[in-house]
Amino acid sequence: MRQLYELPNLFRQGNRYPVSTALAFTIVCGYALQWICSFWGPGQIEPWLGLSRSGLLGGCLWQFLTYPFLGELDNPLGSMCLVIGLMSVGRELENIIGRKQFSLLIGSATVLPGLAAVLHSPAAQLLGAWPGVFAIAVALAEALPECQLSVPYFRIGVRYRFLGVGLLAVLFASWLLAWFPFGHTSPYANLLGAGIGWLYIRLLGFGKQLPGEAIFRNWLIRRKQIARMPARQYVTEFVDPILDKIHTVGMDRLSRSERRILRKARQKARRKRFDNGPA
Repeated sequence: MRQLYELPNLFRQGNRYPVSTALAFTIVCGYALQWICSFWGPGQIEPWLGLSRSGLLGGCLWQFLTYPFLGELDNPLGSMCLVIGLMSVGRELENIIGRKQFSLLIGSATVLPGLAAVLHSPAAQLLGAWPGVFAIAVALAEALPECQLSVPYFRIGVRYRFLGVGLLAVLFASWLLAWFPFGHTSPYANLLGAGIGWLYIRLLGFGKQLPGEAIFRNWLIRRKQIARMPARQYVTEFVDPILDKIHTVGMDRLSRSERRILRKARQKARRKRFDNGPA
């Protein structure tokens, strides 16, 4: 009896339920709704909640958010895999990056691949959160490459980086063959979702640095520092040397970057005058 009282704590983080648990529960509810509506005939809610180009052209923009929660009534294994993926890999990633970033990742890996799929295949109808789950799996493989996923039935420990490489290989093969074991999905959207997961987790600072990535990040940091730099300091560091060059060789010898610096200095001066208000 004690285990039954402690069972709800397995699905909670502190005083709140994880986003991954809520999504898994919604998939179960969506499948149950499909099953109930099937008694009135096949295809009752799929044209309204599944993602398709005809539905979007008809104004059903909510399909971007509803198609992940539907599945195939003929093959419940697909919805079962999605629920297991969200409850295992999804929850572990949410513990690492937090609820907000996890929600943003799921949202971007659901809407963007869905839009790309309907543009790529006009007659296709998407059901299931496959792009989002693949994004989660690849993101976790990039964030924790050396950690192991235990597989108790086989008594082995598989590192996440090997799982990520194997998953990407399967997705590439599925895309080249234009085939996926579950219908009403798009290999193109699945591969795009995995790419979004990899890019998103790297933007958060996880994973090993790629060649030239450190230079690019330093350049971005430097640009932010220059944008926040006070007008007086900006003039001292960047504008005064250009003014000396103008005094020496003339205005016509300035480069595009130097002219851009002058325009930015003029904008900073105007912004400072606007912030200070009329004298």
